[in-house]
Formats: sequence, structure tokens, C-alpha cells
Amino acid sequence: MGYYSKSGKQMSGIITPLFSKPIYFNNLNLDTKTILSLVQDKARKSFNNSDNIYKERENEDLYLLDNKNLAFLKNIILNQIRQFANNELKYLNEFKITTSWATEVNEGENSQFHNHNNCFLSGVIYLKTEKNCGDIIFQDFNSRRMHLQVSEENVFNSKVWGYEVNEGDIVIFPSELWHMVETNKSKSVRNSIAFNVVPTGLIGDKTSDSHMHIK
Repeated sequence: MGYYSKSGKQMSGIITPLFSKPIYFNNLNLDTKTILSLVQDKARKSFNNSDNIYKERENEDLYLLDNKNLAFLKNIILNQIRQFANNELKYLNEFKITTSWATEVNEGENSQFHNHNNCFLSGVIYLKTEKNCGDIIFQDFNSRRMHLQVSEENVFNSKVWGYEVNEGDIVIFPSELWHMVETNKSKSVRNSIAFNVVPTGLIGDKTSDSHMHIK
């Protein structure tokens, strides 16, 4: 329910980001160099600009955070997910990480816009970055009736929004959000770990014929 005055009219001056797509952004105090050393011997995904899709490597690990040497990092990420989903969004469910993988973006590489299926939240944690190494960009592809000029872009009027990423940053967002990696214009490789998340427990109203339980 929105905020209304006693007269029944909406109070002046209040802007409500109704039905918004919230994005969680935080910087964690992590030893990113040590974490990077733990994943460098794993096969990773690299971007292939010839067809603008990921190149697959033979022994790529899509369950990276299930490695016992990375259990500490998995717990840190799960705590951030709880902060976002439980404390801020007020969801009652617990959450678990399904797939997770290391990525690298070399100089001159980028990605196309994409989103993630079969998950509820997705996220990235950044291990090695340089200035201009490739921001993460989100875009709203929903149609609008008119395209108006603006004096200043903000979260209310923008269809595109980007975050400049730094080592130790974590970003968590709804999996259906379209996003991309900008071209790495630095001389350094950009390293990160990406992950997908699903809720566990009761999904939906237990009195409905369309509810389910996820363990």
C-alpha cells in the first residue's frame, strides 16, 4: 500500500520506485589476490569477440564455490545474499547457490547483453580489476510509450545503468535483468567469480495448486 494523506490523495513530493528491479552493491574486505590464486588453476570462461559469446574450456568448473578451499568465500557470499534478500527485500526463504564459475575478460573483450535462466538471483564478485577494465551494465528492454530527453539521468528515468567495478566488489541482482560487460580497455585481465541463486523451502502459497518445495 502506498503513502496517502487523510484526504485520500497521494502525498506531494514522494517518489515510489514501484515494481523496481533492485540491485545490491557492496565492497567486501577480501584478500582478492589469495582468492584469485585459488581459482587460477581452474578452467574459466573467456569472451570470444568473433561471435560475442563465451568460449567453453574443456574442464570448466561450473560449481566452483563447492570447492572446499573456497568454502569461506561461499559463506561470505551467502551472508551477502541474506543481507539483500532477507534483510532488505524481506523474503522469508533461505537461499542457495546453484552454479558458480570464474571468468576472465582480456584486453579488447566484452560480452553481449544476456540474462540467466533457472535461477532467482545472480551475482558477481570481482577479484582483479583495473580502471576501464569493463563496467557491468544493466539495461531495461521493456518498451516505453515515448522517449524523452532528460537534463540528468537517474534511477527513475534511465533505461541503462552501469557500475564501475573494483576489487572486492559484489553485485547481486534479479536473474532476469539484462546485463553485459563493457569492453576491457585496460592492459590487464579482469577476473571475477559469477554465481546463480535459487530460493529454498516453500515457493508460493501452500493452499495454491501451483506451489512447490525446493530443498
